[in-house]
Amino acid sequence: LRVVPTAAALPGGVRMEALAVLCFGLALTLLTAAHAQTVQRRAGRTTELAERLEATNGELRRRVAERESFAVVMRESEQRYRDIYENAIEGIFTTTPRGRFLSANPSLVRMLGFSAEAELSAAVEDIGRQLYVDPARRAEFVCQVAANGTVQDFEAEARRRDGSTIW
Repeated sequence: LRVVPTAAALPGGVRMEALAVLCFGLALTLLTAAHAQTVQRRAGRTTELAERLEATNGELRRRVAERESFAVVMRESEQRYRDIYENAIEGIFTTTPRGRFLSANPSLVRMLGFSAEAELSAAVEDIGRQLYVDPARRAEFVCQVAANGTVQDFEAEARRRDGSTIW
């Protein structure tokens, strides 16, 4: 007589294979639930990150629009200043503390007998010595600027390119 092994029955008649299938099913259910929770957490984080990113992008768009608006205002203001500077009948200029021209408007260039700002800047290296009839007046002017940050109603006799003087 030959005995062929068969699945052993557990108490209550439950077979081993059925128990193995149940354990595997339970493990698979637990893994699926854990995976679902991970996906849900990641989805929540992704949503949160997307919302934060959108808010940041909105703020950046607002700042860019603000800067573009500011740039337009600055260009308009600069153009108005340039128009006043270029068309004023008074001589307007800026110099270094040592007396070199940084800029001079067309009226000053003409008053001093030059044809272009570049020509004036190239010819005059020290306005106190070369243009002021009384160089001490340049020193007074520099002192007033240093003390007050501005100068008003300051008059000085200046020497033109041809040697004549103007007030």
